[in-house]
Amino acid sequence: AVRAACTRVVASSARAMARRNTNVHTVFVGNLSYDANEEALRSIFERVGPVLALRIKRDSENGRSRGIAFVEYADAGMAQSAVRNLNGMDVGGRNLRLDYTPPTGAAA
Repeated sequence: AVRAACTRVVASSARAMARRNTNVHTVFVGNLSYDANEEALRSIFERVGPVLALRIKRDSENGRSRGIAFVEYADAGMAQSAVRNLNGMDVGGRNLRLDYTPPTGAAA
């Protein structure tokens, strides 16, 4: 049940981001430490290329991290490179789990 709920949240957030800009290539970041901050994550993901946006999803009631984030790149190559090179990386004692979300209507 928890996995299904997380899948719905991820799909919903990815669709919302894709609607804003169809030229944005999004990387889903899971298994984040609840202590991770945007500045530290940005420095990690910018090793691959320029990051257009990075958002850590937070609980609306208490403001705590939900353990997931979304990173936006300008092109598919950078997004796919991030997944290849950073998936499994230890950040804050947890191994990142990454997935590429192509823009709506685009091929991966």
